[in-house]
Amino acid sequence: RGRRNVESEVNQRLLRLAHRYLKNGDLWAFVEAVDADYRRYERDADEAKRREDVDAATFVEKVLQQRDQDHVKAWRSFMEATKSKYVDESHRDDGSTSLIPGPRLR
Repeated sequence: RGRRNVESEVNQRLLRLAHRYLKNGDLWAFVEAVDADYRRYERDADEAKRREDVDAATFVEKVLQQRDQDHVKAWRSFMEATKSKYVDESHRDDGSTSLIPGPRLR
């Protein structure tokens, strides 16, 4: 590939750094600038991954919380629908979820 072809496709910041190197001839300043860009990119990528992990954990926590609430609500509805006037259920009036069967999701 020719110089013009590479120049038209390369990142503009890298192109400016390369032109500065070609003009000044300071290889280490060029390497330092490219290294700084790489470090910034890696830091940004790490931060984005951390945010994605936090967001995913928050989402899962909210889903589990909602499923727990739906499970409790469904069992309370079932218990209400199947109440019998012949059975004393006064011990269940405390609103506790301890009588609701099934695994707790959290």
